[in-house]
Amino acid sequence: MVCVDMSPVFIRGVTDTLPRAAITFRRSHAGKIINDAADQVRRTEHKGQPLFGVSRYVCLRNPANLSERPRAALHRLPVRHLKTAHAYPIRLAFQEPYDQPSTEAGGAFLGAWYF
Repeated sequence: MVCVDMSPVFIRGVTDTLPRAAITFRRSHAGKIINDAADQVRRTEHKGQPLFGVSRYVCLRNPANLSERPRAALHRLPVRHLKTAHAYPIRLAFQEPYDQPSTEAGGAFLGAWYF
């Protein structure tokens, strides 16, 4: 088992040197891809329709870390028709396995989360 950055150079180095190794990517690198994708959805959508005073930082932060005013702004988003409102829960769902105690993160939780 090897944990590496998502750099193609690292991946190639592992597969060339340890062809039978299972590769795991660092959480921060996978999270950056998820965050960048959610932000790109927000940016594209914002060009056509401003998000009613909701800052991009509100959409990039975890709800637990928001103060009352930004949290209220997030809840006011018109969720039915915004792609941002669909991308945000996907970004949050990615973090769920990492938020579990290590004794509960595998097995049943991960299977249910993936399903």
